[in-house]
Amino acid sequence: MKLSLNKLMVTVLAVGGLAATGFADDPKVNPWNGQAGDGNWATAGNWNEGVPAAGQRAVITGGNTVTVSSETPATGSIVVGNGTAATLDMTGGKLTAETTHVSTYQGEYTATINLSGGQLDAGVLMVSANGEGSQSGVFNMSGGTLTFKFAFVGTTANGQFIIQGSKAEKLIGNNLQVGKTGELKFVLDANGVQKLYLNSRLIPNAGAKLTVDATAYKGNGPVTLVEAKGGNADTKLDGQFEAGNITIIGRKGTVKQDAETGEVSLILEGR
Repeated sequence: MKLSLNKLMVTVLAVGGLAATGFADDPKVNPWNGQAGDGNWATAGNWNEGVPAAGQRAVITGGNTVTVSSETPATGSIVVGNGTAATLDMTGGKLTAETTHVSTYQGEYTATINLSGGQLDAGVLMVSANGEGSQSGVFNMSGGTLTFKFAFVGTTANGQFIIQGSKAEKLIGNNLQVGKTGELKFVLDANGVQKLYLNSRLIPNAGAKLTVDATAYKGNGPVTLVEAKGGNADTKLDGQFEAGNITIIGRKGTVKQDAETGEVSLILEGR
């Protein structure tokens, strides 16, 4: 039976407990205060309730930048940016959450997660997928390992999922939905780019953008960007990126979206 991602989104929001008014009355919230002064996630004094633990909601706002470089206890959810800007830089270690939110509440701000090392088990990953407005959410991966159950990018506000280069170790999830204000972007290095592997489906909504920057790529052969296996769903690619919303930078070529194999590939013309 085909899974309804819209129904799943409603379920996720209900379970996550995100409200339009923020988290002021939520007893599970553990806000970042940065009082220890070292910017380190694993320092207890940087949080109102100590290092986030199971069942808690770790909330980073106020323009703060937080670094994860060591293994930390699993937490209920991570919220980066809730009405104000915030950045989470993961350079090493391991971080596990049931849900991971990048940009949640309305406002003029940008929230970012940068993954350059370590292992992030994001659970349900939501990048600008809760709260309509002019805010922006960015998930930027240049290294390390990312796993997720479901990912929603730009379904309610501007959201980007950026995969940079070929140095990431693993990038694997189940479903990825790119919304009407979302962008899936691949930035190739000389050797290509880490492939996005999906156990189930890629779901580009109408208006979703696909950008491929091949400026630094030295090869000429096809580059597989996405491989979706379909799982128990009826389709592997549930929809396609519209031609007018596909941008290739730095090289001449086309993007092939193969519904039968579930692959999205960059096909380059010779230099």
